[in-house]
Amino acid sequence: MAKASSLAKTTMTNAKFEVEKFDGTNNFGMWQCEILDVLCQQELDIALKEKFDKMDDKEWAKINRQAYGTICLCLAKEQKYSVIRETSVKKLWDTMEEKFLMKSLENRFYMKKKLYRFTYAPGMSMNDYVNSFNKILADLLNFDEKFEDEDKALLLLNSLPDEYDHLTTTLLHGKDTITFDTVCSALYRYETRKKDKKDHRDTTAEVLTVRGRSYSSKPGRRGKSKGRPAKDECVFCREKGHSKKNCPKLQKGKAIFDACVVEHDEELDFSSVGMAMACHIDE
Repeated sequence: MAKASSLAKTTMTNAKFEVEKFDGTNNFGMWQCEILDVLCQQELDIALKEKFDKMDDKEWAKINRQAYGTICLCLAKEQKYSVIRETSVKKLWDTMEEKFLMKSLENRFYMKKKLYRFTYAPGMSMNDYVNSFNKILADLLNFDEKFEDEDKALLLLNSLPDEYDHLTTTLLHGKDTITFDTVCSALYRYETRKKDKKDHRDTTAEVLTVRGRSYSSKPGRRGKSKGRPAKDECVFCREKGHSKKNCPKLQKGKAIFDACVVEHDEELDFSSVGMAMACHIDE
């Protein structure tokens, strides 16, 4: 058991963590979060606090140097100049927070306004939409703002367009509370069902179009007109002896499309069927 634990610790120590170098333009809050994760994995996050009285000075200096090296490896050169002589990791951390994470009232107001005005953009995937919302929340959390889970769920629902009103009503009806994860899961499922239905309609319409082209290519159909029909000639099939109203071929074509509509009445857009029939049966 001890051997397995030692092996796991060695593997973790040798693991490489990729963090985007901070150059002053990328998101400092996210970079800071990732650096903190790396320091925790390396058991160096203690350097972000004040030194314990009982800790050996040499041991503390070693921890500080290792943590400092980890942070500096994730800084762009232009950001290293201002901290190159710093020996305390805590002072380095606080200096960067003060410079890039300004917790002023003005900045809090700006971020809160951004959150309350956040809306779903047409064409945005649900994954990108939720990630954008979470990014704004993360920035506010860096300002020491706090949000209840239910508040996050309701804010996310409030940012949706009118087409999601039915889904919102379904999620909230008869409930005393709701979680953020519940809302996210419902939105992902809704997007998947919507995409599946669209793919089905597109496929069905394509099949009808292909069938229609084959049907209309036969002699006697629209597109093969031979001029004005005679008085005793059917205007649809151009055969004599009956009118268009009693044309057996026309009635057979209508029956085929009626059967198709019955088969797909739950998923197929009837306007598509109507357009398809109009293309193949000239009434």
